[in-house]
Amino acid sequence: MPGTFATADIGSNTVHMLIAQTDGRAVVRLDNDSRWLGLGEMVANTGVIDKAKTQELATALSSFRKVATARKATQLYVFATEAVRRAKNHNETLTFIRSKSGVDVQIVSPEREAELAIRGAMLDSYGEMPTTFFDVGGGSAQVVRVHGSTRTDFHSLPLGTGTLRANAQLEDRPNPDSIKRLDRIIEKTIAPVEGHSPSKRLVGCGGVARGLVRALHPDGDRSIHRYELDYLQTSLANLSSTEVSRRFDISPTRASSLLPGVAVISKLMDAVGIDKILVSEFGIREGAILGLAEGSIEVGKG
Repeated sequence: MPGTFATADIGSNTVHMLIAQTDGRAVVRLDNDSRWLGLGEMVANTGVIDKAKTQELATALSSFRKVATARKATQLYVFATEAVRRAKNHNETLTFIRSKSGVDVQIVSPEREAELAIRGAMLDSYGEMPTTFFDVGGGSAQVVRVHGSTRTDFHSLPLGTGTLRANAQLEDRPNPDSIKRLDRIIEKTIAPVEGHSPSKRLVGCGGVARGLVRALHPDGDRSIHRYELDYLQTSLANLSSTEVSRRFDISPTRASSLLPGVAVISKLMDAVGIDKILVSEFGIREGAILGLAEGSIEVGKG
């Protein structure tokens, strides 16, 4: 009989809750809610999560907890990724969140983050192997090659969209110098991926990759070709986030991550020698739901 579970991940762009039913094979979403916080860019700029963002997090998680209770979720698993991992004050941040919301947050490793993302993405993207999976977030990018049940060539790279915006000093309307800085940073950082063993497919998951689908394929087609990213990157080069939002019908907050996201994924495609990506509708939260259902995740232990 399907069970109902809840999870929330504190990512480097958003804090995102999912409540879903699963029988261990399929995942049916019941509630799916997110709040944009932009922690990745903040931590890249300042090294810490400030009090205002910490309060926003506590408020969001308190709200999520109430929804999970109303939905009769048997467990609520909340975890944090790159921005919280890197924040110098993450212990104080999580202590405050626990005191205000009653929610325990587990910081997961990059390897665990990739494992959960792949588990979720395989719900709709299982196919020819070997496959390279990637998840570009706000703080980092996880890249891993999968062949059957074997994972190889794992990389966790500081190529999240918020991190890149900070390090390349991207303004709201990018100028040529900042775009050149962006390209140089990505080319240097992504070099280890060029030594990957060959893959037959490249599959992306997470909000940045899904944002590309919304911008390029409002019809829902989940395949994106390399030449489409060239078009998109050229189109974005002289637009403000407000103009990007209007032109591509995406939220203003997500619009700010589109240019660095396109740049990273384009360079990743070049590095692995594959000119088309498939974007999964699922990812890290669905992977966590499956882990809760099978008992491989214990709330409070990650």
